Amino acid sequence: MALNIRPFEPSPDLSGLSRLSALDPLDVGRTEEEWSDLLQRFPPAAAAEIWTAESAEGPTAFLILMRSVWEVRDGGWTARLHIDPDSPAGTLKGLWSFLHRRARTLGAGFLNLSIRADMQTRRDFLTKLGMVPVRRHAVSRIDLEDFRPGPWEPRIETVSRQGIRLATFRELADEGVDWATLQEQALEAVLAQEYRFGQGVRLPFEKYLRRLQTRSVHPETGFGALLDGRMVGFSRLHPAGIEPGLLRTGLTGVVQEHRGRRIGTALKAYSLSRLKEDGWKAVQTDNPEDTSILHLNLKLGFERRSTVVEMAQTLQALPAEA
Repeated sequence: MALNIRPFEPSPDLSGLSRLSALDPLDVGRTEEEWSDLLQRFPPAAAAEIWTAESAEGPTAFLILMRSVWEVRDGGWTARLHIDPDSPAGTLKGLWSFLHRRARTLGAGFLNLSIRADMQTRRDFLTKLGMVPVRRHAVSRIDLEDFRPGPWEPRIETVSRQGIRLATFRELADEGVDWATLQEQALEAVLAQEYRFGQGVRLPFEKYLRRLQTRSVHPETGFGALLDGRMVGFSRLHPAGIEPGLLRTGLTGVVQEHRGRRIGTALKAYSLSRLKEDGWKAVQTDNPEDTSILHLNLKLGFERRSTVVEMAQTLQALPAEA
């Protein structure tokens, strides 16, 4: 039977998507409930599409296609493929043909696709089709019972002596502080500096997307650094339902004019210490290679578990579908 690709249907397909995404180190696996919640929270302007590929035996792969969030250039689309390792050899080829044409029809200027570094055969296949590696991401994890806060306490004390307070978003909320607005302002500043948002090169839907992400923050596992009534740094983590006690990292950032004061280091150490005290078991994250945040995480005790290669290809758009 030839590969059949059809629109994703939540009722019959959620269990398969959850099963296959567990093989993706970037997703850390997601429960059916998490996927259901995530799919409902996709903003319409992101133009997210999900497709199910099935053979005679049933669903064998899932394709998620949506506008790129973090790219500086306009016209970027990101694809995520969740493929059954036992699927027929032609599955990837059929998915690629569909993905390539669909992305071009949508007017994508370029396409991003991440794949595990150990999947050499699939990487070679994508390379032959014109995709090139643009960066590598390290997936790392720390078991919190192994985290030793003692060596990091002087860093936290140094930041405190500068008048900077570290606290959870929940603590701030209990004190009547509008942490959501403060965190959104800090996030806006960090993205403006890191990704040039607001300089005419960012896609307009991203402000809405960031607001959506802020509302989904868990106050008990979100941390802020406050100075003179302003949030100058933050670190956000999210529970991962696939494994009890596991957290995924969101985004950690420090506003440009306050960098160089070790706020990010103190914030990361403080958050791990508090999470350990609160009974959380582990934290998993991914970072581009050769970045300061990756080196900091490794110093904190994170262990590298896998590597993901991000590949990209410039596309020539097809006429839009009627």
